Amino acid sequence: MAALMINQSTTSGRATYTFTSRGTLYTIITRECGELFEVISERKSASFGMQIVVMTLKEMAARSKALTHLCTIISAGDAARA
Repeated sequence: MAALMINQSTTSGRATYTFTSRGTLYTIITRECGELFEVISERKSASFGMQIVVMTLKEMAARSKALTHLCTIISAGDAARA
C-alpha cells in the first residue's frame, strides 16, 4: 500500500489540502464556516472534466477511501484544537 502524501497550507484562515490518489488530483478547501468543504477533483484522463462539490466532512468521508483518510486527519486536528 502506497503512502498518501497530503500537502496542507493556510491562507486567510482557510485550510487547503492537496493530494493525488489513483490518478485523481484532489484539492480540498475549507469554507469560511469551517463545516463545509469545497472538494475539487481532476482526473489525469482527458475524458473527464474537473468536478467541484461542496460537502460536509461526513459526506466527504463516504465519497472515497482517500477522502476518508483525509477526514480522519482533519477530525484529529479539530479534536486537538478543542
